[in-house]
Amino acid sequence: ALPSFADGPVAFDTAVFKIAVGDGSFEDGDFDEVTVAGASHATAADDASTDWPGILARYDQWMEINDSPIIALNRAVAIAKVHGPAAAIEAVGAIENRKSLENYYLAHAVLGEFHARLGHYQTAVIHLQKALDLTDLKSEQSFLLKQLQGYEAHPSPVRK
Repeated sequence: ALPSFADGPVAFDTAVFKIAVGDGSFEDGDFDEVTVAGASHATAADDASTDWPGILARYDQWMEINDSPIIALNRAVAIAKVHGPAAAIEAVGAIENRKSLENYYLAHAVLGEFHARLGHYQTAVIHLQKALDLTDLKSEQSFLLKQLQGYEAHPSPVRK
């Protein structure tokens, strides 16, 4: 069976590469949709050449089998790439058992990014601050802090 990311990044990346190049060492059913989506993204030259509609279709299929809030959140990232951040925010709002994501830092991090892409910097800052508060990972804290500082520097929109 295919290693998962939990087996470590080297094992996972090696397996994703083997799937991507089609070396025949894995058969259909040996890997899950997330791995296939990861392979699609990992083998693209850049973000713009990633097959985001294909990845979204895979997440749609996987949601029929397992409607986990984490899978739905990952699907929202693909929705943002295909349909834009407003559609992604709507998708996050529609996640069943969304309350289970309230203490998941990545949920707030992606919502912060979606809102920032729409120019909703104050809302982005609130989500990124929550994400920062929820993670103990130094690398994630550093990344989130840089984003947070960048969004805090944007002027608030004037409301009429």
